[in-house]
Amino acid sequence: MNALTAELVPYIHALGWSLLHFLWQGALIGLAYALLRNACATSAARHRLGMLCLFAMLACPLATLALLWPASVDPANLSTALASASAADVSALD
Repeated sequence: MNALTAELVPYIHALGWSLLHFLWQGALIGLAYALLRNACATSAARHRLGMLCLFAMLACPLATLALLWPASVDPANLSTALASASAADVSALD
């Protein structure tokens, strides 16, 4: 694994988990819309509820990504970690 790939792995994991969490978040928002839609008296109220749900569907993955985004990594510590991981991989093969 080269250094560039090693640097990107935490960000790829954060993006993947954000998309995975959006599956249940979007389903929950859709369920809430389906349950609350009949409580709206006018079409304008249904429209506002729909727009609110669409905004929530936009905000949920972004908020999840912000929570899962990795902290900044010190390049010196990264190279040390990569060297020790490579040494561990080599010793595991012996």
